[in-house]
Amino acid sequence: MEIVGQIVSGEYAEIAVRQKSGETLEIGELLVSEEGQRKRLLQVFDLCYGSALREDSLQLMSGLRLEGKGERTSFFEEELRNYVVAKIKPVLDVEGKNARAPKSLPQFFSQ
Repeated sequence: MEIVGQIVSGEYAEIAVRQKSGETLEIGELLVSEEGQRKRLLQVFDLCYGSALREDSLQLMSGLRLEGKGERTSFFEEELRNYVVAKIKPVLDVEGKNARAPKSLPQFFSQ
């Protein structure tokens, strides 16, 4: 199974997944999280930007680039610095031939 992101925080109705560099998550997309014999189906319902840098640092970098002063300015590697965070919700738990409504959170840092 291809890994497209990792669960990083949230609550039952709004779980945050950091998107893997090079992957693209879309609204409505269905994801699967495996936990032992159980597979959990999750649905993407919102997307937002995330960054390893503080907002004032991002604004400084943006200003330098906009004004032609910082073409080579970089604090982290691109794929580590800025990323997309998908908000997902649990839809269905499947274990063997049985399916039921999910009643718990997926494991922290699940992929």
